[in-house]
Amino acid sequence: MNKIRIVSIALFAALTLSVFAACGDDVSLDPPVGGAASTTAAEGGEPAETADPEIAEMEAALAAVPEADLGGRKFNILARAAVGTSEKEIWVESENGDVLNDAVYRRNSLVNEKFNTEVTLVTGDPNGGLKKSVLAGETTYDIAMPGISDASTLASGGVIMSFTSLPYNDLTKPWWELGTAQLNIAGKVFFMNSAVNYLADDVTYIMMFNKQLIKDYKMEEPYQLVRDGKWTIDVFTEMIQDISTDIDGDGQFTENDLYGFIGTAGYPNAFFYGSGLSYIEADNDTGLHLALDTEKATLVLEKVNAIYHGNNAAWISPGGQESVGMNIFMGNGGLFYGEVLSYIVNMRKMETDFGVLPVPKWNEQQENYHTYVATISSTMVIPMNCPDTAALSSVLEAMTIYSRQYVTPAYYDIALSGKFARDEESGEMLEIIRRHRVYDFGMAYSVIGISDVFSSLVNKNSSDLVSTYEKKSSKAQTQIDKITAKFSEME
Repeated sequence: MNKIRIVSIALFAALTLSVFAACGDDVSLDPPVGGAASTTAAEGGEPAETADPEIAEMEAALAAVPEADLGGRKFNILARAAVGTSEKEIWVESENGDVLNDAVYRRNSLVNEKFNTEVTLVTGDPNGGLKKSVLAGETTYDIAMPGISDASTLASGGVIMSFTSLPYNDLTKPWWELGTAQLNIAGKVFFMNSAVNYLADDVTYIMMFNKQLIKDYKMEEPYQLVRDGKWTIDVFTEMIQDISTDIDGDGQFTENDLYGFIGTAGYPNAFFYGSGLSYIEADNDTGLHLALDTEKATLVLEKVNAIYHGNNAAWISPGGQESVGMNIFMGNGGLFYGEVLSYIVNMRKMETDFGVLPVPKWNEQQENYHTYVATISSTMVIPMNCPDTAALSSVLEAMTIYSRQYVTPAYYDIALSGKFARDEESGEMLEIIRRHRVYDFGMAYSVIGISDVFSSLVNKNSSDLVSTYEKKSSKAQTQIDKITAKFSEME
């Protein structure tokens, strides 16, 4: 077996130290029944000594996972076919020398050996396929990996169980993503992301910048702005002004010219969540409720409209043609470029050095930089009729820890390869980005009908936020009440 090339110890330590947070940091889940996954003393042997406490914690947690023997049967994972990396994050056929491919293969091999099973990918419709299987009383799939919006439909349909029903999984550990754990109602968590779901990393929104243009225009170092808590939407707006230039002199601003910002029709959501806004909040006592601060949202909308539509400061790629903006940025046609993390890999051919930043926050008083994860991200769900929750719990805990050990570093090894690898600050920025990723009920549960309010207004250059939101609020609250009622009835 080929050795997996791992990123630097400093970067890996930074990645493993983060416990992923979302809209708030005060949501707590009950400790796992039995607590095996959260103990530090290994059952059946002490973990190997290591200088890194987080690595030691993973080794201890692995040693403490209760044994389970699946008798050589397949461990079937139902997933979407060819949606980004939705297949490759689960299964690869063999090692091929690619660092990420080989990390997934190694993880699965370790799971197979530990539990006498065979991790198997089944492609299809995770929503309809899983529902059909459960309602027919079949146990065809051990878990499914739908998109987040599809997972919310399954949750409302009563065909998947809560992760809090599993005996050996501590959802507060860094191999699970606390952001999705916080999408709970009355302590029930029906879908979870973990280190397995690197598609969530792919669709995490970021900001890239052209280092040479920053120097040419004698601008302040963006990395230091982030560190000092001064990377705000106002600073960003000021930096992109007076950059745009009609390079080819044809009297029009086209893809052949220079812009302060290059974005997409979906990127307004990044500014929305980056400013600390959310559509819905979940309270442990009062449940779900509409929570949009319309006064603040109106101010944010005004600023984002100015970014998108003022002074030719921005080039916004037409829907379905996002590669146009990427090509403009790679050709030194943009100071800043807003996209998702997976686009970093596409930048290997860019001759000019670039860096990565979190999405700007609202103001200096805002404590954290928040970043939005698109709902196309995969997530993990468990069939309601799972025949052996103890065995499943053991397999999932080990699989997520192995993913954290091997797949996460491999993913960032690729993201930081080429010219990007020489940028030591990028690891620091990526850790900041991942630490405060946002998952909002308003996006996850699209049936509520308010997820497009902000982005649609920006793309229309409209300031009519209050009335637009109010028109949708009554229907949204009705849907929230229905969802809450359904969840309350579930075991």
